[in-house]
Amino acid sequence: MKINVHENIAIRLMNEKFEAISYYDGNFRHIYDHYMEKIMTTIEDPFNPEYPFLTTIDEYDNTIFNWVQVPRLINELRRVSVNGEDIEFDYAVENVIEYLNTISSLHYIQFLGD
Repeated sequence: MKINVHENIAIRLMNEKFEAISYYDGNFRHIYDHYMEKIMTTIEDPFNPEYPFLTTIDEYDNTIFNWVQVPRLINELRRVSVNGEDIEFDYAVENVIEYLNTISSLHYIQFLGD
């Protein structure tokens, strides 16, 4: 998989009217590239049934998860974390998880692909 550091994947929290409440202060692109190299099945069809939420994040478009889905997304992020092998990656994943944990009922998390 080609890593393109010039692209951005932003994350924002939205209310029930899909209005932005806050934005994650970072770029999800590094995390996305790192885990997709590990878990994607093929370039033509990157969907992996073991990671149904992570592999459906669209790097070029918007992807929305509701407050019921976010705990499953967090679980998948924890599983792709390398747990000490790459301290920067683990730290970045934990920062994203911390942000995702700010979601409450009737809210959404949106990944904004470039």
